[in-house]
Amino acid sequence: MHWIRACGPGVLPRLAFLGLFAAALGLTGCGVSAKVNGRVTCDGKPITGMIQFSPKGDSPENTGVTVVAQLKDDGTYEMRLNSVGLHTVIVLPSDVKIVAPGSPDHLCDRTPQEVDVKAGENTIPIALKARTP
Repeated sequence: MHWIRACGPGVLPRLAFLGLFAAALGLTGCGVSAKVNGRVTCDGKPITGMIQFSPKGDSPENTGVTVVAQLKDDGTYEMRLNSVGLHTVIVLPSDVKIVAPGSPDHLCDRTPQEVDVKAGENTIPIALKARTP
């Protein structure tokens, strides 16, 4: 404990803050990131609602949180990811209907898609297909 007295008053709080800052930096990461934009359509018509990107977790650069972005009226979206590599993409249209189990809830097939996100700028259009009656 002699080193505490030798450091002087106020040093311990500064060291604690520095340690917390370093821990937070390690949790958020300073690694790879990607900016992703694109347009979501169904048979060429824009979809409004939300789009979700979830990393598959198959490498250290491909882990992290799911990111959700709003789809604008023209179907475009923009987001920043702290992970690269394979991501599962789910489109959540704003006009989904509540239906009986087993019935389609939307005119478009919303099966999750897999996309490869690279570090830096990415343009990833998502083209959904209309369901056939």
